[in-house]
Amino acid sequence: MPSNNKGFTLIEVLIALGIAGVVLAAAYSIFMVQQNSYKRQEQITEMQQNLRAAMTFMAREIRMAGADPLSTGAASIISADSHTLRFSSDVSGGQSDGIDNDHDGSIDEADEERFSDGDVDDSGENISYTFTDSDSDGTPDRIDRNTGGGLQPLAENIDALDFVYLDGNGAVMTAPIDTGAISAIQMTIIARTERGFPNYTDNTAYQNLQGQTILDKSANPDNYRRLMASTTLKLRNINP
Repeated sequence: MPSNNKGFTLIEVLIALGIAGVVLAAAYSIFMVQQNSYKRQEQITEMQQNLRAAMTFMAREIRMAGADPLSTGAASIISADSHTLRFSSDVSGGQSDGIDNDHDGSIDEADEERFSDGDVDDSGENISYTFTDSDSDGTPDRIDRNTGGGLQPLAENIDALDFVYLDGNGAVMTAPIDTGAISAIQMTIIARTERGFPNYTDNTAYQNLQGQTILDKSANPDNYRRLMASTTLKLRNINP
């Protein structure tokens, strides 16, 4: 009996499989490129947020260094070098004055004069920032904050924390720093991504606001991306 059944030959099947394989390989390649791009962008975003948060938080507290509303002389900058800063501020411990100062119906708020209590023994009044070696590999990589209960991580994946101290004339102070003469502090932080980037090389020499090199990757390049931020903090309560 003659047969009318039709089908594919082995050659046709192999050709179809080959074409499908090429299409799938191209689609997978595009997917991996997009996935890697997303991961890189995610790392960069995390680095930017990490740096911005550290700069904002530290700047706010450092500007309050030496706050002494009751003029007791208890608050001051205690120690200062290029990688460590310790200071105190009388900014808590005051009692309510029993008056609804802002007319919001609440009388549990202290007025400006009684927000402080004349000492720097309360929580958050004695603060230090330190550039530490978190994994003990010989290279500092984290900013730690201490308010009396021991060092606590503030920012990870940090490659540099640099403080420069200026006197009342704007001149750079040299070690040993006279903490009582500090009028402003220049702070520079360099953050990096958690992982390296293929086909990327960082060979930059990073400098602070004084033009001093604080991280030189030209001598030891790698494939991490980095971001640097600097600011000058005018102390409100010390040699204003």
